[in-house]
Amino acid sequence: MDVSKFWRSLATLSVASIFALAAGAAEAGTTYLKWNKSTSRNVAFIVAEHWDVHPDCSLRGYPTAKVVSAPKHGTTKIGRGKFKLGRKFAKDPYYKCKSLTVSGTTIRYTPKPGFTGKDVLKVRATYSTGDVHVIDIVVTVR
Repeated sequence: MDVSKFWRSLATLSVASIFALAAGAAEAGTTYLKWNKSTSRNVAFIVAEHWDVHPDCSLRGYPTAKVVSAPKHGTTKIGRGKFKLGRKFAKDPYYKCKSLTVSGTTIRYTPKPGFTGKDVLKVRATYSTGDVHVIDIVVTVR
């Protein structure tokens, strides 16, 4: 093998690796979460609500949601809905929005008829700000 070709190939590979690492750093706005939810047998419910509002509490847009890994013992449906924002802490920039009802994206989980036990799904929500939430949701069906 030509030694100069070897070193050029190695340099090209190194540059490509640097660009790949830089591209991965661009996803610095990704947050990984794990949620535990529960429901009764044969009862569908909303396992995730995603909202995207401006600091003045007006709607910025609907986050896009995708089920990355489907549950084995149930089904999911992505939709839109209205929901009351949960409790917020005083230092949270959305604290003043805490009692408002906002529009957003929902994910509904329906267990298979008669199923009881644990089921798992993975959801990816992308917001207009570019932030991404990747959420592992463990559903306990009683």
